[in-house]
Amino acid sequence: MKKIIVLSLCLLSLNSLADHHDEKEGKTFEEKKAKALEGIEKRISFINETKACVSSATNDAGLKACREKMKAERKEWREAKKQQRAEKKK
Repeated sequence: MKKIIVLSLCLLSLNSLADHHDEKEGKTFEEKKAKALEGIEKRISFINETKACVSSATNDAGLKACREKMKAERKEWREAKKQQRAEKKK
């Protein structure tokens, strides 16, 4: 019985230590939330710009230009995220 209690206390203490690893890095919940909201706002802005471009296109060439612009911007965004992940690993 004592072994079960000691084992459960050890497991609970390990679990509580695992939850605080982000706080050691200096990130609070509010900072994470703000960063997530910022990313969402950027994506909404990108989608609205693309929608406006497609809506204003009058022919196939205009639509193709919108598509190419969208692909280029997405590629830049992916490269930036890739760089951020690489820096975070260091």
